[in-house]
Amino acid sequence: MTVLSRSKGDKLVELNKIYNIDIMDGLRDLSENSVDLIVTSPPYNLDINYSDNTDKIEYSCYLDWTDRWMKLCYTVLKPDGRICINVPIETNLTGKRFIQNDYIDLMELNKFIRMANITWDKRNVTRRTAWGSWKSPSFPCVNNPLECILVYCKSDKRHLGNKEDIDITREEFIEYTMGVWDMAPAKKSKVGHPAPFPEELPYRCMKLFSYRNDLVLDPFVGSGTTAIVAKRLGRRFLGFDISSSYVDLANSNLDSVVVNEV
Repeated sequence: MTVLSRSKGDKLVELNKIYNIDIMDGLRDLSENSVDLIVTSPPYNLDINYSDNTDKIEYSCYLDWTDRWMKLCYTVLKPDGRICINVPIETNLTGKRFIQNDYIDLMELNKFIRMANITWDKRNVTRRTAWGSWKSPSFPCVNNPLECILVYCKSDKRHLGNKEDIDITREEFIEYTMGVWDMAPAKKSKVGHPAPFPEELPYRCMKLFSYRNDLVLDPFVGSGTTAIVAKRLGRRFLGFDISSSYVDLANSNLDSVVVNEV
């Protein structure tokens, strides 16, 4: 069995597994310069009801926590590794916050090099949670159906690999290199997680930014979407989640994956 490093208590951290562990402990257990691609969507601090995690803290504390796990992500990425982070462009909880801008500032503060900023059109403009001043210019609320995928590399923009391990098609390359991705969001009730992203999102990231057999990490793996796609596409993977119930769900989902024939 391939091993990256040892975790606390001398337990081996094996590839192609999902671990019930806090992101900080999980990242510290990994070897430096070992991960090819990180694809993740962290908690947004929007008071979402996760099973084992508080999603509403002071915003300054949230940014401090984000800064700390970003530093660890930088450490475990290979010099030519990439990171794709899905976050909303803005949030309205406790006042308007442009969370995308805060993430960009933290990424660049932590020495990541910007590669792309992809806009995700979620196709859900009719899903209203607040109208503001209904039919009045007094104080109307404008809904934003967009999120973003921030794409950064560690130090080398060119990620080298074997030509035979490239699996993106001509049509996929043309579509995915456009700056707007039109994808319907995943349904919470169907997935069994309060904040899932669609399989299409990590699929595009892996096809565009990694080779077959690259190591893909999702430190907020949730229901296992990133790991599921990695397994289907012939990537090695690791996932962490603080919730034991979500790890059980993710592992159950992984067991049903049929691997593509190459």
